[in-house]
Amino acid sequence: QKYTARRMARLGIKSFTVGSQWFGVNRHVGLWLLHCQSACPELVAFFSRTHIPDEAFFPSLLFNCPGLKRHALAESNHFLTWRANQSDPDVLTEEDIGLIHASGRYFARKFPLDPAAPVRRQITRITVQHT
Repeated sequence: QKYTARRMARLGIKSFTVGSQWFGVNRHVGLWLLHCQSACPELVAFFSRTHIPDEAFFPSLLFNCPGLKRHALAESNHFLTWRANQSDPDVLTEEDIGLIHASGRYFARKFPLDPAAPVRRQITRITVQHT
């Protein structure tokens, strides 16, 4: 931790933050992210030598660039549930369908791997009916 903080300070990085690797942004921010390497070269350099930076790179990039900080802190468009002291989201079941629908979120995770799982079949049926 101390090494990371010193290295970041040496590179001129103001702040480090984490968020979800699953996030959405508007077109303006998306285009900026595609061409941002020149805007924050110190951050790009820092994360180019970091092991698995996916949950920190984009939130930190947005957080450190003027005018885009609010996008780093935006609420996710994903529905997910967590049990206490668990490192991964719960696998969704049929009992979660009402909660998923009521959440107003555009995406949900984590579905069972089996394509024939009842929750996946019901969500597919609901999605097809609404398109």
